[in-house]
Amino acid sequence: MRPGRGSSLRKAPKPARIFGLGNVIGDSYTASRWRHTNYASLRKTVTSHQAEIANSIATIIVTDSDTSSETQVTFEEFGFSDNINRALAEQGFTHPTPVQAEAIPVMTSGGDMIVTAQTGTGKTAAFLLPILQKLKPSKSPEIEALVLSPTRELALQIGEHLTSFAKYTGHRHTVVYGGSSVKKGRETLLKGAQIIVATPGRLLDFMRQGVISLSKTRIVVLDEADRMLDMGFMPDVRRILRKTPQGRQTALFSATFPEPIAYLAQEFLREPKRIALGMVATPAEGITQRVFPCDPQKKIGLLKVLLKNYDWDSALIFTRTKRQADAIARQLKALKYSIGIIHGDRSQPQRMQALEGFKKGRYKILVATNVAARGLDISGITHVLNVDTPDVADDYIHRIGRTARYDATGDALTIVSPEEYEHLLAIEAVLGYKIDREEIEGFAVDIECLYSQTHSQPFVKKPPVYFGYQPDAIPEGAVAAGVESANTDSETIDQDAESPEDDEPAQPSFGRKRTASTRKRRL
Repeated sequence: MRPGRGSSLRKAPKPARIFGLGNVIGDSYTASRWRHTNYASLRKTVTSHQAEIANSIATIIVTDSDTSSETQVTFEEFGFSDNINRALAEQGFTHPTPVQAEAIPVMTSGGDMIVTAQTGTGKTAAFLLPILQKLKPSKSPEIEALVLSPTRELALQIGEHLTSFAKYTGHRHTVVYGGSSVKKGRETLLKGAQIIVATPGRLLDFMRQGVISLSKTRIVVLDEADRMLDMGFMPDVRRILRKTPQGRQTALFSATFPEPIAYLAQEFLREPKRIALGMVATPAEGITQRVFPCDPQKKIGLLKVLLKNYDWDSALIFTRTKRQADAIARQLKALKYSIGIIHGDRSQPQRMQALEGFKKGRYKILVATNVAARGLDISGITHVLNVDTPDVADDYIHRIGRTARYDATGDALTIVSPEEYEHLLAIEAVLGYKIDREEIEGFAVDIECLYSQTHSQPFVKKPPVYFGYQPDAIPEGAVAAGVESANTDSETIDQDAESPEDDEPAQPSFGRKRTASTRKRRL
C-alpha cells in the first residue's frame, strides 16, 4: 500500500532528527508533521537532555552590580597596544563596563565563552578589542576573524565600531550583508580582509561562489545569537561553523540563553566559560515605563497626543506591521515631523539613509518594526513608543532598551488595547512588577474590564482531527466529520447528524462521505 496523507504507514524520519538539534534550532522538520506513538516520551527525553547541556557549561560568573556602569578597572590594564589605546582615548573610553571587564580577559586568552547580558552593556567592544589585539595587521587575503550578525543594521553598526577601534592599527576589514551590491561586495572580498562582519545568508552565498574561504579563520563570534535563532538562521550558522577549523576560538554573545543556544554551544564550543551579568530579562534602571489604555481605533490619535505632551528630543516608534509603520509615518509627516522609516520592505539604501539621518539628528522620529529592536546602539534616544504591545516579553525589553543606554535616562510608553491586555500581563509576569497606568481623556478605556468580558468563558480545547493514524488514546467523542475514528464501528460517518446543542456550530466537513468502497479505491 502506498503511504499517503491518510495512511498510518507514512515513513517518518529518525526521532533524533525530529526531536533533536535539527528541530530545536529551526530546521525544516517539525514534530507536528509526523505521527508517533512515542511522541511524549521522546520529547521528554530530549528536553531533559537539553537541560543537562545547559547546566554543564563550565564556569558561571554572575555580577549583581549595574551592568551598564563603569568599573574601577581601566582599559590600559588589559595590555592593549598603543594604537588601540589611542583610538579608545579619542572616543572617551577609559573604564570598561562589567561585561567588558569580565569578557575581555577570557577573549584575549583564547578561550571559548558564552556571554549573556542585557542590551546596552557594551558587548560589541568586548569582542572587537581582543580581536584587534590578537591579530597582527597583515596583507594576506586570508580571513582570520569572522563576526556573524542577524541583521544588516547590526552588522553595519559593528562595522562602524570596528572602523573606529582599528583607526590606527592597520587591520583590513569589511562588512558583508544582504541587500547590498553583490558585485561590489565580491570585488572588496577579492582584495582581501582580515576581519569580516557578515550576515549568514550573504556570507553563505559568497562561500558557494568560492569568493570566501574560512579555512584559515582563527576567531568566530556569534553576536545576538538568540536573535539569529528567532530568525531561523541557525541552520546557516551551523553550515558556516563546519567550514571553519576545529581549533578556532568561538565566542557567543546573546541577550538570553535558551536551550537551543546551549545545544549549539555543546556542539561547537570547547569547554566554554559562561559569563552571565545581571538579570537578562530586566530593563535598564534609567527607563521610566508607562502604559496607556486605548481604544484600538484611536491609537494613532493617542500617539499624536503623546508626542505633543511629552518633552522629547529623539523618539523611536515601534509597530507590529510594515503597513502600519508606513501609515503612521504618513500621518506624522503631515504634521511636519521629520520622519525616518525602517522595515523589511524598505530597500537597503533607504534603511541606511533613515538610520544615518536618525543618528545625526536629521530625523527626530524613527518609525520601525522589530528589525530595529535589537543591537542598534544609538545614543540620545529619549523616548520609545510602542504603538502595539509586543506579544513576547523579550521583544518588549529589547525595544525599550533602545533608550537609557550607558547610564542615561529615558521613557518607554506603551499603548495597550483590550485585545492586547493578555500580552501586557505576560510582560509584567516576566518583569515581576506592574507597569504604571496612565489614562488620557478621550482615548482611555477600561482594558481590564473589557478583557474580562470577552474572556469570561473558560477556554475549551477543540477535539483533534485524526488523519488515518491511531494515537495512544482518542478522547471520547473526538470524531470529526468525514474522518474515520479508530473506535467507530460504522462504515460511514453521518455528516448530517445534528449537534447536541442547537446553538453549537456543526463540525466542519472534510469532503464526501467515505464508505468501504471509496476507501478501497483510494488505496
